Amino acid sequence: MIDGFQKGALESRLGVPIFYGTDAIHGNNNVWGATVFPHNIGLGATRDPDLVRRIGSCDSSKPGHVDLNMLLLLVLLLRKILDGEDFTRPPEGHPYGYPYVAGRNYVMASAKHFVGDGATENGTNEGNTIATHDEMFNIHLAPYIDCIAQGVCTVMASYSSWNGDKMHSHRYLLTEVLKDKLGFKGLLISDWEALDRLSDPHGSDYRQSIKSTINAGIDMVMVPFRYELFLEELLSLVESGEIPMTRIDDAVERVLRVKFVAGLFEHPFTDRSLIDLAGCKCGGCTVTWTGLSGRITVGTTIMDALREVLGNKTEIVFEPNPTPETFASQDFSFAIVAIGEGPYCETGGDDPELKIPFNGTEIATFVADRVPTVTILISGRPMVIEPSLLEKVDAFVAACCSGTEGAGITDVLFGDYPFQGKLPVTWFKTVD
Repeated sequence: MIDGFQKGALESRLGVPIFYGTDAIHGNNNVWGATVFPHNIGLGATRDPDLVRRIGSCDSSKPGHVDLNMLLLLVLLLRKILDGEDFTRPPEGHPYGYPYVAGRNYVMASAKHFVGDGATENGTNEGNTIATHDEMFNIHLAPYIDCIAQGVCTVMASYSSWNGDKMHSHRYLLTEVLKDKLGFKGLLISDWEALDRLSDPHGSDYRQSIKSTINAGIDMVMVPFRYELFLEELLSLVESGEIPMTRIDDAVERVLRVKFVAGLFEHPFTDRSLIDLAGCKCGGCTVTWTGLSGRITVGTTIMDALREVLGNKTEIVFEPNPTPETFASQDFSFAIVAIGEGPYCETGGDDPELKIPFNGTEIATFVADRVPTVTILISGRPMVIEPSLLEKVDAFVAACCSGTEGAGITDVLFGDYPFQGKLPVTWFKTVD
């Protein structure tokens, strides 16, 4: 598919190759059989920047085991494992400030979502970040300074707002700060269908949305549906002078710079030597945008891993909904109760209560009243844990969205490796 797109681009009048982008949030989660790593909250718990770097290297050298050009993977809500630098300090780490691509087997990374989308009011997706100038720069901008210093070549703007002003049309942050003050030489890309979100009703003033985003500094726009209208209005805005030609020249220069440095002109087609198999799964942005339950890709469940570790000499009873009859007919030594939330993504995961779904608390409590119990919580965020549950269970494991190669959980559960992770965020007592 990608080579087909590329062939068409190279046969066009200018013959400029395209780059193909994918949301590789935790591995190339869109491809069957590709390695899917734990979500960022789990990686943050490791407090191990070198491990995260090696995972990023694996993502970039074999993204889904097909040769892609661009990964939209650096979601900078995880500032806990990234070093923050003072805002006024200029970027260092790469000569000439050019985008960093370390050879043919690597790809272009994207840092997102610029900026502050992890601090929206009430945690609402695409919401409003209420913050002072110092808070925005000292807390939320700091990871981007580090990424730019290491040569990240694209930055994606956020759907969110800063003190009521939409980030996609925020010229001060996109151009004056990111491009001018921080010296970012790569390209700024919009989020998916972001232009439609700038007007109310949705998509009602498309021309103004195009004008405000391009003039604010967006260099490349993700337009999934209204591309014909976008091209028509963009051309009209340039011809009328409402978008200056110098702005278009800047965008073209940035896009071409990234493509030249990435080696796309020399190697436009996929490298099929990178194709192989691997596997695991878990959470949203896995195979589909929101993720799915069940065996949606290659990998091992916690149950698979338990059977591998315990072997045939230990009887394992799997009961999704244990009842008093379950315990009346069996003499159990201990129980492992896995509870948690289903996969979700973005707005679909907004939850003001954060109670453990599927009667998770009730099931774990019921079992712990009858047999020594280890409870494993699978979740993409802290959830409300009732004090009564913690009092009853013998151990409680926050496994986050573990990726689930199930052996990663049983390795520590049975003592082959020690528990070393620390909570990447403060675990609240109540949502209040």
